Amino acid sequence: MHSTMECLTDWMTRQRWYAGKGRVPNLVEVSRQGWESDDPDASIRVLLVRDTANNPPSLYHVPIVARGTIPRGKGPAFIGRDEHDDYLFDGAHDPVYTRALLRRLGVHRDNQASRVHSGEQSNTSIIFDAGSEAPLVAKIFRLVHAGENPDVVLQTALTSAGNRSVPRMLGSLTATWIDPHGSDTHTDEPSTGHLAFAQEFIPGVRDGWLLALAAAEEGESFADDAERLGRVTAEVHTALAACMPSREPTLGDIVGFVAGWHQRLAVAMSDVPQLRELRPAIEAVYDAARESPWPALQRIHGDYHLGQVLRRPSGEWLLVDFEGSNVVSDVIHSRTEVSGCWFNECVYLFT
Repeated sequence: MHSTMECLTDWMTRQRWYAGKGRVPNLVEVSRQGWESDDPDASIRVLLVRDTANNPPSLYHVPIVARGTIPRGKGPAFIGRDEHDDYLFDGAHDPVYTRALLRRLGVHRDNQASRVHSGEQSNTSIIFDAGSEAPLVAKIFRLVHAGENPDVVLQTALTSAGNRSVPRMLGSLTATWIDPHGSDTHTDEPSTGHLAFAQEFIPGVRDGWLLALAAAEEGESFADDAERLGRVTAEVHTALAACMPSREPTLGDIVGFVAGWHQRLAVAMSDVPQLRELRPAIEAVYDAARESPWPALQRIHGDYHLGQVLRRPSGEWLLVDFEGSNVVSDVIHSRTEVSGCWFNECVYLFT
């Protein structure tokens, strides 16, 4: 038997979402919540743990179900046996936790059977699609940060505005903690951040990157899909400009953006030396952009690429995974027929 932190130390190194690959975690418990369980033989413990072996220290969200025995089929979700003689399991794979999560999210569903999506890395998605009710997915943020999570805030705003080019938001969950071991604010003041959210789950969608690869392999044109994606991209970002705050850029904003462009260029040239001969032309574009009139800054999908878009079976595009969102120049208003690829480049140019 080991302490909870010792159990987690061994278990976390085998998880896809653990950021310190190749390193042994040094875990410190930051906070612990006990949630109400509908199973008298199981208790729910929702932990925030700081890995001080990482630089900077990472804060992880780890929901645990503790049981007196190992139920049949629960072996793959087993974390370890703690000092209280309890068997610990990853909450995402345990129905006691997933049912409690729905209650905390304020989501009612008669059929609460769930499954964990196997493709996630930095987060864990729990899919509820059994029975005849509309399917939904609850995403657990494993790496937690103080402040708002754009995946929650931006999609909630778009849902409230009636935009149907993002999955409809159904609820979210936050936590407050004090972290003397390296808090995001570096003080003893409480921090608040998002732990999870729920949204509609749309079956049958296809990943934009895989669609583009398949088209290339078959020698087929992706132009029509790209044109539709460009229009949806413009519509979503126009909606964000309308439903989220925007502001005029300051001199500090402009200097910061331009410095970021040059930094990214330096990294790119280090990785691809052939780019060095293009440096004067690229920096001339940066200079022209710096001296041009800047439009208002607005919220965008700041990690936008073809892996962040899904195509419905009917052909409409959906934008997902807004976690990289940021405030950037609103270049989209005057170019509503821009292609998906063109806007993708603008996102990386202006962030």
